[in-house]
Amino acid sequence: MKTIVVPVDFSENAKNAMFYAISIAKKLKMKLMLMHVFHQSEADTFCDSLKVVTGSEITDTPDEIKNRLKLWREMAVAVEKDLCCEISYAEGNLEDELKKGSERNEYDLIVMGTKGASGLKRIFIGSNTVKVLKEVSCPVIAVPPGYNFKEIKKVVFATDYHYSDVAAIRFMVQLSRAFDAELMVVHVSDDQLKRRLDQDLLEYFMGQVALAVQYDKMKFYLLEEGDVKKTLKDFVLREKADLFALSTEKHSLAELLLRKSLTEQFAYQIRLPLLTFHAFDFGDNDIF
Repeated sequence: MKTIVVPVDFSENAKNAMFYAISIAKKLKMKLMLMHVFHQSEADTFCDSLKVVTGSEITDTPDEIKNRLKLWREMAVAVEKDLCCEISYAEGNLEDELKKGSERNEYDLIVMGTKGASGLKRIFIGSNTVKVLKEVSCPVIAVPPGYNFKEIKKVVFATDYHYSDVAAIRFMVQLSRAFDAELMVVHVSDDQLKRRLDQDLLEYFMGQVALAVQYDKMKFYLLEEGDVKKTLKDFVLREKADLFALSTEKHSLAELLLRKSLTEQFAYQIRLPLLTFHAFDFGDNDIF
């Protein structure tokens, strides 16, 4: 059975992410794993609520942590009685644990809560979240503070035509089909001289996707605008999307959007869960 991991720091943000993950686990028939990573000796960050916790504030013993996780598991099963839910805890660094686990194919999706370190409402995604989004090899959904899950009816995926985006689309078709949702694949052409080339690339990319997966509710869009961030934001808001997705790779659209200042602005404006995929090179296995 495929597994969704939810990093747990026992905060409201983590609880919110857990409820979001439960809804996806139910639709995709996946197992849920609640993971707590702690550091006993120095300041650390948990779950990426990005709240700094000093060693003196960490008073729970491993047995107490296990008992708290059991309570969270009971809470999860109370929401969905047929849910398969496990707990896991370890001492270490959250990003490292998630990266190692994803590389060992121990889980297939991470759903995590997010909150800025400064506590400012404007800051939605902090530096630790960005590290996880960029470095882990499995898909990650970052859920905004206070976001209540609603049925996923529209998914927007921003593509740079990277070949691994085809594998990402396969996963999104699986997710979209489970919710009977529309899947909108979007490319922003920000250079007038390249627009004819972008059109040809889109047609070729559509052909590659069609060879890999078929879905009646999938559509492709070429947006011919100059400002990539503004164009994507306007499209997502206009279409009333429920989930925004993109792949992370060097020198890509994701690199642009995951720069800290742009991420803060973009995420604050759209206030949607963000799904990211780790781009891979030829010879690697599929994402999902």
